[in-house]
Parts: sequence; C-alpha cells; structure tokens
Amino acid sequence: MSPLYGGLIALGASLILIVLYAFSFRKGGISVQKMVLIGMLLALAITVSMFEGMIPDFIVPGFKLGFANIVILIILYGLGWKEALFVDVLRVLLTTLLRGTFLSMGGAMSFAGMALSFLGMFLLYLLWKKCSIIFVSIIGAILHDVGQILVAFFFMENSLIFTYLPLMVLVSFGTGALAGIIAHHILKRNLIQRYKSKSGEENQIAQE
Repeated sequence: MSPLYGGLIALGASLILIVLYAFSFRKGGISVQKMVLIGMLLALAITVSMFEGMIPDFIVPGFKLGFANIVILIILYGLGWKEALFVDVLRVLLTTLLRGTFLSMGGAMSFAGMALSFLGMFLLYLLWKKCSIIFVSIIGAILHDVGQILVAFFFMENSLIFTYLPLMVLVSFGTGALAGIIAHHILKRNLIQRYKSKSGEENQIAQE
C-alpha cells in the first residue's frame, strides 16, 4: 500500500469519527463552555505535538516522545472517552497536515500509533476501574511504539525494524510513566471541574 492510499484511509476514518462524535452530541446537546474547553485542550495537544516535531528523530524515523498523550489522558479521565478520541484523532490529523507528513510513512506511523495506543488505554480505562492512570499511560506509550513499528515494517518490508522495539519500549516506559504522573497531578487539582463550575457560574450571572 502506498502512503497516498494509507493517508486517504486515515483521512476517511478521521472524518467518520468526527461526524459520529458531532452527531452523538447533537441529540443530547453540548454546552458552550464544554466546546471551548475541548477546543483549548485540542490546541494544547497540537502545540505539544508540533513542539515534539521540532525534536530530531531518534531510534527510528517518526518516533516521538508522546507527551501530547498527557492531554489525552486528562480528557479521558476528566471528560470522557468520546472527547478524548475526538481530540486525539483531530490532533494527529492536523499535526500531520501541518508538518506535511500526512501522506508519508511518518504520518501513517502517527495514525497507527495513536489508534493502537488509544484502544489500549480505553480498554484499561473501561474494564479495569482500579487501574492506575500511570499504568494506563505506560501501556498507551508502549502500544504506540508497537503501532509505529508495525507500520514501519509494512512500508520497509524489513524484519530488522523489530530490533528497535525493545529500546523503544524501554524509553516509552519512562516517558509513559512521566506522562501519567503529570496527568495524575493535574487531575488531582480538579482544573477541568473548576473551569466547568466557573463557566457555569458566569453563565448563570449573565442570564440573571
């Protein structure tokens, strides 16, 4: 499969997810403050991803530290999985378009890593309620590596690419743990709940 076909498949899947997300909230309604909050968190996730893009590749081309996952974890635990998936998909879609890597192997690696990482974190979040957010973050980081390596193998057709996986997993264990610790401390401060409460009070005052 060429990068063009891979990019078109990723684009199609992203658009479907965005439409499904919008439709799901159309029935129940979504507050303005929640839309603003999601927009700000999306902008933050994109900013972190773009900053990571400035760091030279190491280990294998396209490998990133994955600190944007801090934002995804905060959304997953603070708002819900639909919002986290929506932001994660848009983040990868927009950052690959901005970097000009959308139709490249690097873009395909980003989408595959994101999809596998989110699936793993979502299943742990959904099925294992007592699971630590730090462990969820570590698993997400490792699965991101697995997704990237699988795509790299698919494009390069060279099994030697798997020799990079142990080192990638070792690095991601540390970065994943750090991301989980940061997300945990941010969630402990209840910043999202404070924002929602403050926005609700301001809306109530405006209505009065």
